Amino acid sequence: MIGMLETEQLSHKEKSAPPHEHNKILKKRLATITAGKSKFYTLAQLKSRLGK
Repeated sequence: MIGMLETEQLSHKEKSAPPHEHNKILKKRLATITAGKSKFYTLAQLKSRLGK
């Protein structure tokens, strides 16, 4: 089930989509994660990438 926290993390462009589209977007993200095709960064890695 897709929760409220997940919908809060949608980008501005995604939020402007009709609500029924949000579920499609989140399902696509979940499929990408489940397939192991997503990359996640630690906070230290993210700061390094952002130059901070």
